[in-house]
Amino acid sequence: MLSPSRTVSSRLLRTGSWLPLWLGSVRSAASSLQKELIKKRELEKDELRPLYMDFQATTPMDPRVLDAMLPYQVNYYGNPHSRTHAYGWESESAMETARKQQVADLIGADPREIIFTSGATESNNMAIKVPSALHHQLK
Repeated sequence: MLSPSRTVSSRLLRTGSWLPLWLGSVRSAASSLQKELIKKRELEKDELRPLYMDFQATTPMDPRVLDAMLPYQVNYYGNPHSRTHAYGWESESAMETARKQQVADLIGADPREIIFTSGATESNNMAIKVPSALHHQLK
């Protein structure tokens, strides 16, 4: 059994610092995830990959996406709509860079035409409701 001086709660009380503990566990989880991905890739080199069909539940992540997103999950995790602090500024900058350089340039669109949504339901609702609303405005 851990002595009271070695428990997480006692460290929090003693130092008043929870952030290093949290970041340490996130980094550890990210490192474990990367190791698992490498192991999975090695196992699949000589075998056929299974065909994943349940994209409604979740989507397999390309390792390049994980590499690009990991810093924003661990270090730059602010709300991009919060403009009162650096965490929000960093996230907003990353979102706008992705909007322009990764998406708009790729498909030849104006960055103002690229809308990021929270998921499929919001995207589907926009795809259905926006044309309908525009049609009614043009009547």
